[in-house]
Amino acid sequence: MSPAHGFNSWKLFASIVVLSFTNIVQQGWTKSVSSDGFPLTLIHINDLHARSTAPIVCVRNRFDETSQKSSDCTNKAECIAGIARVYHTIKKLKDEYKAKNPLYLNAGDNFQGTLWYNLLRWNVTAHLIKKLSPDVMTLGNHEFDHSPKGLAPYLAELEKLNIPTVVANLQMNGEPDLKSAKIKSSVVLNVGDRKVGIIGALYDRTHLVAQTGKVTLSNSIDAVREEAKKLKQQKVNIIVVLSHCGLDVDKQLANEAGDLIDVIVGAHSHSLLLNKNAKVPYDTKYDKIEGDYPIVVVKNNNHKVLVTQARSYGKYVGRLTVYFDKN
Repeated sequence: MSPAHGFNSWKLFASIVVLSFTNIVQQGWTKSVSSDGFPLTLIHINDLHARSTAPIVCVRNRFDETSQKSSDCTNKAECIAGIARVYHTIKKLKDEYKAKNPLYLNAGDNFQGTLWYNLLRWNVTAHLIKKLSPDVMTLGNHEFDHSPKGLAPYLAELEKLNIPTVVANLQMNGEPDLKSAKIKSSVVLNVGDRKVGIIGALYDRTHLVAQTGKVTLSNSIDAVREEAKKLKQQKVNIIVVLSHCGLDVDKQLANEAGDLIDVIVGAHSHSLLLNKNAKVPYDTKYDKIEGDYPIVVVKNNNHKVLVTQARSYGKYVGRLTVYFDKN
């Protein structure tokens, strides 16, 4: 399914939520005036990189607050992010958009980057993911930093929590440590009276930057196309890609598979997408803006694919609301 043809017949609300010390600011963007159709709200976060709960001097603790420069937070007046703000913001957005079918998505790279992670590995990450409770997750390349053996207990914990993990281009048949892992290519969620397909994708050169063992990765774009075709055959006509491939690949994916998909929720490149008129509570010179939120890719048949990403380290939470027609 796609947003109805033409900007005049579909409506989009988009915002990046900035997690500041004193407030939470949203900057929305609306196209068209019609709210007819089925609303879907995607609340998303990516590349948390194990930022934890208690401040530690001289240690970057990435579920904790961070500075505007993404380093240690020493001046409380300038602190942003932190797991408490992330939790509060996601809950607030779910409540605010309850009537617009909210889904919370985590786009991977929850591992690596702090002393807490080095000491506790997957345990601390799983505990905090449990608190945030995403509807669907994908994996990032850093989830393989300590081999499939280091990833396996984390996946088992997510399964206990009934949090589905999706990666369409991952083949685990030859990896004994992941023989019990329940990673799917996609999941179909019943949202309101509609079916929403979520396809996962991981950077297909992860084996060059992490310890993937006997896990192999196929071309992410080809894998997404094939999985989207299967979902279409199942009469699933709203398709979201949860991608840990980076912004450049996501834009390529929108161009090459855009006839089959509707939204790409991205990660990996730590890209900040922000509208030019957005108001944020601190100087974004520390966070290079790489495009509008969302980037809109228009296909030849006027089908529009929306590409999003929300920087990294819990500094931003993305929120996108799209209205879909019945087709």
